[in-house]
Amino acid sequence: MQRGVYIKLGILAFLILSGFIGYQFFSSQLKNKEAVLGKKTQLSEVDPTPTDEPLFKETLKRAVESGQKSVNETAQNVATTVSNAVNTTTSRTVETVKEYIYDKTVGNALQQINNLPAAEKEKIKEYICK
Repeated sequence: MQRGVYIKLGILAFLILSGFIGYQFFSSQLKNKEAVLGKKTQLSEVDPTPTDEPLFKETLKRAVESGQKSVNETAQNVATTVSNAVNTTTSRTVETVKEYIYDKTVGNALQQINNLPAAEKEKIKEYICK
């Protein structure tokens, strides 16, 4: 039992030691890479103005105009699609309401007329056809 504990402790110590040595090795390699690549450039050291300002302004102007054109086309497409959807929905709703009203009023009246005896049906037909 004690032998298993010693083996586990030995493996744990080996892992901790190898992790520490690996960290030291790789951190020193990182410092060497910085020396090879040069010093880091600070953002404040970079000149924020473009070297060819008129070309930059023209390119920016074309990009903005292209963006505006694209936005306008998209807005027109959206407006057309929404308008078509509203028109379709409105026409469907009107038809549905017409059918509902007809079924509930005229449809019920006709059904009641059909339930009457033949003589009374004839009287109603004569009255309606006058």
